[in-house]
Amino acid sequence: MIQSISATGKGSDAAANTRVIILDAQSKGLVGSLSPYIGNMSFHREISLQNNTFRRQIPPELGRLFRFQVLNLENNSFQGQIPSNFSLCSSLKILYLSYNKLIGKIPFQLSNLSKLIQLYVPDNYLNGPIPPSIGNLTLLKSLSARENFLIGTIPDTLGQLKRLSIFDISTNKLAGVIPPAIYNISTITGFSVYENLLHGSILSNIGLLLPQLQFIQIWGNNFSGPLPVSLSNATKLEEIDLSLNNFIGKVDVHFEAIPLLSFLSLGGNSLGSKEGDDLNFITSLLNHSHLSVLDLQHNRLKGILPNSKANLSSSLQWLSIGQNQIHGGLPQWFFTLVSLTTMSVQFNQITGTIPMEIGNLEKLQQLVLDNNRLSGSIPSSIGNLSSLILLQLDDNNFHSTLPSSLENWRNMLFLDLSRSNFFGKLPEYLEKLSLEYLNLSSNNFEGKIPIKGVFANASAIFVEGNNWLCGGIPELKLPRCLNHQKSKRRKLDVVKFVTIAASGVLTIMVIFLYCKFKKKTNKERPPNNMLIKEFLNLSYVKILKATNGFSPENLLGVGSFGAVYKGNLEENGTLMAVKVVNLEQQGAAKSFMAECKVLQNIRHRNLVRIITSCSSIDFQGNDFKVLVYEYTPNGNLEKWLHPSPEMYAQPMEQPNLNLPQRMNIAIDVGNALDYLHCGCQEPIIHCDLKPSNILLDNDMVAHIGDFGLAKFIPQLMNPVQSSSLGVRGTIGYTAPDPVLLQEDEGVMEGRKVECLVGMIKFGVSCSMESPQDRMDMGTAVLSFSLGTAQLSRHSILAEYFVIE
Repeated sequence: MIQSISATGKGSDAAANTRVIILDAQSKGLVGSLSPYIGNMSFHREISLQNNTFRRQIPPELGRLFRFQVLNLENNSFQGQIPSNFSLCSSLKILYLSYNKLIGKIPFQLSNLSKLIQLYVPDNYLNGPIPPSIGNLTLLKSLSARENFLIGTIPDTLGQLKRLSIFDISTNKLAGVIPPAIYNISTITGFSVYENLLHGSILSNIGLLLPQLQFIQIWGNNFSGPLPVSLSNATKLEEIDLSLNNFIGKVDVHFEAIPLLSFLSLGGNSLGSKEGDDLNFITSLLNHSHLSVLDLQHNRLKGILPNSKANLSSSLQWLSIGQNQIHGGLPQWFFTLVSLTTMSVQFNQITGTIPMEIGNLEKLQQLVLDNNRLSGSIPSSIGNLSSLILLQLDDNNFHSTLPSSLENWRNMLFLDLSRSNFFGKLPEYLEKLSLEYLNLSSNNFEGKIPIKGVFANASAIFVEGNNWLCGGIPELKLPRCLNHQKSKRRKLDVVKFVTIAASGVLTIMVIFLYCKFKKKTNKERPPNNMLIKEFLNLSYVKILKATNGFSPENLLGVGSFGAVYKGNLEENGTLMAVKVVNLEQQGAAKSFMAECKVLQNIRHRNLVRIITSCSSIDFQGNDFKVLVYEYTPNGNLEKWLHPSPEMYAQPMEQPNLNLPQRMNIAIDVGNALDYLHCGCQEPIIHCDLKPSNILLDNDMVAHIGDFGLAKFIPQLMNPVQSSSLGVRGTIGYTAPDPVLLQEDEGVMEGRKVECLVGMIKFGVSCSMESPQDRMDMGTAVLSFSLGTAQLSRHSILAEYFVIE
């Protein structure tokens, strides 16, 4: 323990009677606990111990120092509660307890500190309500209690703090409305209540009542109603953050009257009027030379972006207007914003081309233009954006090759060009970029895929839907690239084939091939194009609303790699099952990719139908991946076969399957397995088939789901290769077909039938209806051992049937 601390101080003129009145030991690397003997320093006026590593409780003996005026203990590791006898320090003016580990409630006795000017207790673990008696501190100018666990409502008595300038109670669990008395504190310059549970509307004349306001931060609550037009009367405003609430209507604030505005965020609301002129207010922002952030994303703003001349070129760094109803082209002033680091315009109806002037934005790090109607070619000047880290151009109508200037993107990590009609050969420079994610799927690229750089990582590269690509790493499963001679011969074969078809010989060839390869043709069932529908575009916000904020009431079940929630789309009322992948679980990302890969290749009435998928980020910037399935109202087969008693109040309420239903479910599962094993281009082993993965729809039709552990078995794979696939999963049914049903009779050395018969006899003997007729345990162990020894002589079966 620290018993004493050296410090310099001021004293009286008499050297013999010098007393230390200021103790300043900030940032001295002090550790341990604060000695209670500090309470004996009765002549101290100021104690500053911030930025050290003091632990344990704050000594209550500090309450003896009735003369001291400043106590600064912030940025330590003090624990325990705030001593209530601080109220005895009648001269205390400044109390800083920020950034510690304090618990308990804010002592109501602090209201006795009648001279207190500043009270800071943020970033602790305080709970309980805000004491109404705090309103008695009439000299208080700063009150901060953010990032704690405070509950209850904001006391009306705080309206008595007529000198209050800073009011910060953000990131707590406070509910209710803002008391009207708060709006009468005309001295407030900073108003922060973000990330709470507050609701109601904001007083319409707030700008008139709080004319000194410099920043207002109320994001992440449930405020509603129109935006207060009177905000333009608070002419000293520098920051306005009203995002992530439920505000509606037009934006009628006259921002030109707020010349110092540097931060404006209105995203994540329901602003808009459906009249097509919702964006006119942007004109009042174009001459704000201090504006650095403009966030309007995820609203219902409709109209065309104004094309007026802007004076934002030297200040704006963040421009986000995505997920609205904006149409028309990109305005010219966009490309004069030379300080811009982020431009986000996704999910709108933007048309036209990307102009050459895009190259002016050399500081741009994120360019997000996906899900619009942009067309034309990609300008070569986009290569000037050497600071670019993320580029999303997917889901547009481009008709372009990739310009050679893109090789200048030395910092690029994330590139998505999918579903945008790009064509041509893949440039070799792509493998030299520092990419961690590259999506080129569903375009018209052709030629050989590189094998270095990002192309060496199958989980980071997506090229499906490009019919003329070849080569690449084996995991991509693309055809080999033909040499020039083979390509030439192939063209001659095509001409010859067309000539034969024209002469009528094609009919004879079709009949001959049909007869010869009938068995193979039956196994290769092409997907039904009538079943392939356009996938829904779902964002994180839509999924959040559909599942009622991932409410426990919507939880359907929890699996190895995530949880499944019931969702209801507010646009059309579609019910869906939303599987949220827990990316903190090892192997979850790999399971997500495996399930996507399987589901994109299969269609069957007895397999769960995928609606869409979503790979995005949540509000905290964390990766977010979900799979959205068709909702099956009757749950899974496990619930029907083995209902848990606690789920039902009465035994008569428990579900029961009659014999026809059981037979139909067995037939449905059999049909699904037959399709997976024999009806796909490459046989698929589910690897985790069990009752909880068999879902029942409204008509009790069975659907197999959860393909996160499924594996493809290539048809050309030899038995040794197939036996070494390492099938894993929980104990369930795993198809033996890839090994037992090999067409190569030499694989099992003529002992296939013998092995099968032995296993069947063993199973039948152990499952006789009468216990007296069943094989006793000793005989069963002996038979199993003999069978194991027999299987061990055939390494293929032994490897395949071991459950890992």
